[in-house]
Amino acid sequence: MSVLKKLRESRNLSYSGLADQIGVSSEEVKRWEEDASSISKDSLSSLAYYLGSSSEELQDMIEGNEPYLTTHPYYILGKGEADGWWGHFGLCLNGKKDSKWFPITLGQANKISNVLDNISSRDEWLIVETLNNRILVFRPTRVSRMWVLDDYADPPEEDWSPPWDGYSGNPSEFYKGLEEYCWLEGDWEDGGEGERSVSNTVIKAVETFTDVHDLDFEKIAELVLETQIYNVEGRTFSHIVEGSRLSELMFSADIGESVMMLNLSNEKFDFYIPSDNVALIDMPKRCVDKYIREERYFEEDENAN
Repeated sequence: MSVLKKLRESRNLSYSGLADQIGVSSEEVKRWEEDASSISKDSLSSLAYYLGSSSEELQDMIEGNEPYLTTHPYYILGKGEADGWWGHFGLCLNGKKDSKWFPITLGQANKISNVLDNISSRDEWLIVETLNNRILVFRPTRVSRMWVLDDYADPPEEDWSPPWDGYSGNPSEFYKGLEEYCWLEGDWEDGGEGERSVSNTVIKAVETFTDVHDLDFEKIAELVLETQIYNVEGRTFSHIVEGSRLSELMFSADIGESVMMLNLSNEKFDFYIPSDNVALIDMPKRCVDKYIREERYFEEDENAN
């Protein structure tokens, strides 16, 4: 069974049901399932947006380069697994009154609980992937409190502020559209066809969202491009960090390697922060994913040659 057929049936959609959502004919959807190479770039973007993924992830899955596909907010397909939006993770930093809230899947909720129940070192890091384009890397012993909150539970009224983009976030393709909107400063037409990689469906969703929430380019950059580093006192530093630096940090934290110094340098300047002073690193997930994907393609090309 093709990946696209699995995704369509997982939503209990007929050919015409999915076609109506994407704005194409039923025959075209059927042709995609039989031959995924016939999908145009624009249709792939719309399809990824509706199914809750990104066009890059969906393309990789179709080509067999990924064992599973994360879809928002309901499913992860592959290896017989299913995971989806479960609730929220709340994290309060020292010196702060209110928690920062992030939508998470059941798998991430179980991971958080398991790590916190079995934490063995004050220097241990926890990595949490959220459904609103963030990856959290933090030391649990250096924050004030944490919540793992089922969506059916009553939120703590004195400490409940939903994420800026809603209760369960948005599809990855939406954040990709926000990035392009930011880089092109909303001028999709002058960006040129080579620059624009999201569909008209995504563009319309982004423009509507930015208008409703009165987001300017500076605010969008903060939300989708910048990494926020919070120190043990709750103070914040925002910086656009290269994907390679973020990926190295995640890998070191994941294998339990002692991270003495955070290297946030780029080609213009060297910049370091002692890890002992860091409570939380809140990084944009797409930035990390893009770097990992580019590295994989580079290694595949190297092996092929």
